[in-house]
Amino acid sequence: MDWEQSDAGNAGQFSILHAWDLRSDWIIEGMADWAETEVNPATAQLDPDTYDEYLETPGVPLEIRTYDAMGFWHRLDEVDGVGSLWAKIPAILKAPNDGAAFAAAGGNDTDFLQQWASGTRRSGGGGPAWNQTKPFQVSASTVKTPADEIAADASVIAWPFSMQLANVSADGDNPLVEVEPQGGELRAAIAQGGSDLGTIDGTTYMCTDDNCVCPPGEGGDIPAHRNTNGSFVLAEDGGEELGAAIVTYHSLDEFCNPNDNGGKGGSGGGGPGIGVYTTGETGLNFLGDINQGSCQVTGGAFEATASGGGYTMHVHVAGATKPNVQYTIPSGSSSSYVTVNGYSSQAALKTGVGAVIFKSVTVGRKRRLRVSLGFDALFKGTAELILAPEQGGLVC
Repeated sequence: MDWEQSDAGNAGQFSILHAWDLRSDWIIEGMADWAETEVNPATAQLDPDTYDEYLETPGVPLEIRTYDAMGFWHRLDEVDGVGSLWAKIPAILKAPNDGAAFAAAGGNDTDFLQQWASGTRRSGGGGPAWNQTKPFQVSASTVKTPADEIAADASVIAWPFSMQLANVSADGDNPLVEVEPQGGELRAAIAQGGSDLGTIDGTTYMCTDDNCVCPPGEGGDIPAHRNTNGSFVLAEDGGEELGAAIVTYHSLDEFCNPNDNGGKGGSGGGGPGIGVYTTGETGLNFLGDINQGSCQVTGGAFEATASGGGYTMHVHVAGATKPNVQYTIPSGSSSSYVTVNGYSSQAALKTGVGAVIFKSVTVGRKRRLRVSLGFDALFKGTAELILAPEQGGLVC
């Protein structure tokens, strides 16, 4: 069988597969181009557009490729061992359908699927898994393989018989990034320098700032993670099935809590939330936790309405628009105040002061606010209540 020229390659195929006109172009034309450029590599660089097209369209499934499928055949042959594809050709051509041909070629082999998409990145720092060199070496700066740009919760999808790359950006407020494979084969690499992080077989956390620990004075359990010291890259492969991965950003606040004992004396508080106390002869008496509600920044002010433990709280703090900043709630103010069951900071019976801090967190993949709030005395007539943040604060 003579595969030295494209037409001769087609003739060789036809001698094996008489009903050649029923087969897809990615097999008939793409394999013929692979054979020609494998036997005579110089021909690939004489017309580089075919290989360039393959590199520039990772999301295009094989079934709708033609000559540019030669990039797939070269990568398959390169991963399995250059020259290994020749022996598979009869089984590929005699397979009853595209899926069977893909399987006969070794397309479903784990080793290949773990290096198919990543090879299109052509990053020498990642080793062979991230650097396709056949039919010829072309730099990533010369021909760019597009990638999804991810900077918030998202999914990476590779349709059957296709692949997809994704650049996952670092977010200083949410440095812990959860990657959850949903199908196919998934591989990761550090963006800076391209160092290979290997395959991701189960839920994995990446720390993008190299410092994913709870702040001083706080405790908690940060999930085990890999340090990327910045952005990282994902390569998702779809074999015969859909390939997918879910990317979720997390702040450290989701896992760290202030080391607070819940009170200044007397009985400790209950669970997370804002603790309600009254003074007693031996210290503070715990009355209940305000632990559920809604809060938002609106009209240039922080607003919260929450309840729990038989209490309903409303908070309005003018000018409180940024997370991770402590805002003062002075006694007697009409623009920044907190009320609980008729007790109010607006009743200026004595000098008093409170403060609120809120942080953005992700709970169940939804953005929420975690609020830490305290006030030394709210008055209703001459009776008073005291508010103190409990461990974990109020998530609303």
